[in-house]
Amino acid sequence: MDEAAEEALLRRVPTGDDAAFESLYALYAQRVRLAAWRFCRRGDQIDDLTNETWCRAYRLRPDYDPTRPFFSWLCGILHNVWREQARKNAADSSDTAADDMPADDLSPDDVAAEAEMLAGLNDCVSRLDPEEQSLVRWRFFDGEPLRLVAQKLGIAEATVREIRLPAVMVKLQRCLSKKGLADRFFSFSSAQAGPPFQVISGDEP
Repeated sequence: MDEAAEEALLRRVPTGDDAAFESLYALYAQRVRLAAWRFCRRGDQIDDLTNETWCRAYRLRPDYDPTRPFFSWLCGILHNVWREQARKNAADSSDTAADDMPADDLSPDDVAAEAEMLAGLNDCVSRLDPEEQSLVRWRFFDGEPLRLVAQKLGIAEATVREIRLPAVMVKLQRCLSKKGLADRFFSFSSAQAGPPFQVISGDEP
């Protein structure tokens, strides 16, 4: 969808146009899931967070300002939903981990920018061949050791470490560079405590 067509849809959101909202949902659904992952890092919470975010966005359509970036607006709603759910979880359990508490240091614009970067990464991963995608998922999404990844691929661990994995990372870096995202990605991944990225499909976090 080109920029002019999207802007036309955004102008129709505050009027309560259901068709426009449905079109924007199709356009932004995956990015909202990526933003939800940025907050909670838990696959079992992503569906609840994203569903509630879209429900609230639908109810709040009359309040949307078409001059404001739609994704940042959605991330603001997502942030509020996450805070509420984290507080509820904390009230329900005295053992709530620190990682489950609201990420108050993240602004909606920050989360939107990171989700856009992750969406670009997801697209780059999808362009790899099936074996390379499996390598990325097993190593970085599942956090499996190279030894196990090599066993699954049926090749030597040294081959994975010295040839296959570096080759995949070069492909990803080239793809991200074309999108202008390479520097942002490696800066983001170096700041994370967990895996440097997750591969998130439309149906599975």
